Amino acid sequence: MPLFSSTELQDFLGQTVTSSSAAMAERVAAGWLTEATGVDQWPDPPPAQVFAWAIELGAIAHENPTALASRSVDGITDAYSRDRYSQILAAARESSLSSPSASGTGPIGSFPPAVEWPDPPRTFRPWGY
Repeated sequence: MPLFSSTELQDFLGQTVTSSSAAMAERVAAGWLTEATGVDQWPDPPPAQVFAWAIELGAIAHENPTALASRSVDGITDAYSRDRYSQILAAARESSLSSPSASGTGPIGSFPPAVEWPDPPRTFRPWGY
């Protein structure tokens, strides 16, 4: 299930967006969120915070798909910053670690690696040799 629709992205940006461009932006945003959180299946509809992250990341992906620092056309220069992108993904990372029930990720925390059995390895010799 998509995290947002083409109509929602269009409304968010306040401009016309083709359905194929919106679908691509949604896939990119979903990929970024999956990488940040480790969650690849969201409930339908997604939680409000996930939708907010996704629509904003989708807008970033749509407006600046090649991650340019700036662009000049006919004397008009647009400058882009990666700060907001980084802030969103940092918040997504932190949230997925602090509230597993919201994202459906399961156990959260630091778990030591499993020890080999027996610990320490020893050989059982019933006759003592």
